[in-house]
Amino acid sequence: MCGVVGAIGNYAPQFSHKDIEEVIGHRGPDSNGIEKLNIGGIPSLFGHSRLSIVDLSSAGAQPMYSKNKKWLIVYNGEIYNHKNIRKDIDINFTGHSDTETLVEALAHWGIEKTLSMINGIFAFAAYDIENNAAYLVRDAFGVKPLYYHHGANGLAFASEVRALKRISGQNFGLNRDALHSFLALRFTPSPETLYEGVARLPPGSLARYDCTTGELIETRYIVRTSGAFKGSVDDAVEAYHDILSSAVKRQLLSDVRFGVFLSGGVDSALVAALARENVNDLMAFTVGFGAHTAECEIAPASHTARVLGISHEHVLVDEQMSWDALAPAIAHVEEPLGTTSILPMWYLSALAGKHVKTVLT
Repeated sequence: MCGVVGAIGNYAPQFSHKDIEEVIGHRGPDSNGIEKLNIGGIPSLFGHSRLSIVDLSSAGAQPMYSKNKKWLIVYNGEIYNHKNIRKDIDINFTGHSDTETLVEALAHWGIEKTLSMINGIFAFAAYDIENNAAYLVRDAFGVKPLYYHHGANGLAFASEVRALKRISGQNFGLNRDALHSFLALRFTPSPETLYEGVARLPPGSLARYDCTTGELIETRYIVRTSGAFKGSVDDAVEAYHDILSSAVKRQLLSDVRFGVFLSGGVDSALVAALARENVNDLMAFTVGFGAHTAECEIAPASHTARVLGISHEHVLVDEQMSWDALAPAIAHVEEPLGTTSILPMWYLSALAGKHVKTVLT
């Protein structure tokens, strides 16, 4: 994952590379960048922390301008079909990152057509410099996070609330209406968050900010669907295999080593098996609580890894470790979640991070 942060208007003029490292550096420890602009007397800042997955060179660094200098982007995610999109853009690309594909698609087609073409998981902020308008965009399923604060001073946005606080200079209080929703549902539906003044861009949404008037308009963009399946059960089984296999394969576009979170269940075993069909150097990671507990899945996961011929690492978590993980896990989650799995996942992620940059789960 990467981290995005930025503001348009009278926010944080002294925001620096050090600020990025402190508030979202954990999302992208490989490098960070800042671009400051002033168009029509309106200051803006776009910042990015990078986790290098595709195109490890400086050609993939952000913030990134289009070649014609009409668009600027900070982006977190992956565009699965970006290589096909490149075929329809008649320019000489500098590198092979999907970030460059995305910003050149914006320069070539504009925001609406680009969103109708891309397939992936993403959150990005793009500046249409020629028309002095900014866009915030989140993928159809909301895999990648994007928060924003719209107020009298302008618009601020970030991948995480901590970064939004820093760049906006705001001390956000409790949103009591959202608290009622959380207590009923165990999560807070977008666009509300538990922070008063902080909105979470809903999945599949596009927000357009007019930098001149300060108006923010949020809409849903069109999500393509294939319609209801009309075949037999056997046809459905075959189609499901093809679709799942394709979904796993397209996640493997990477210039770094991959891993997989492996439990004792069917779901993660299927993902691991399909990934193994496409990747030789694959690692599996499992968290457990010891053989004396019924919930420990290390043994069946280890068996799956042996069958698939992939290396396997595991970590044991005890009661004290769970208590120790409570404070840092809550700090990184930022908003409460109605699940205790964040505690063992804290250690599972730390284990995987010693060996790989990205995992399937």
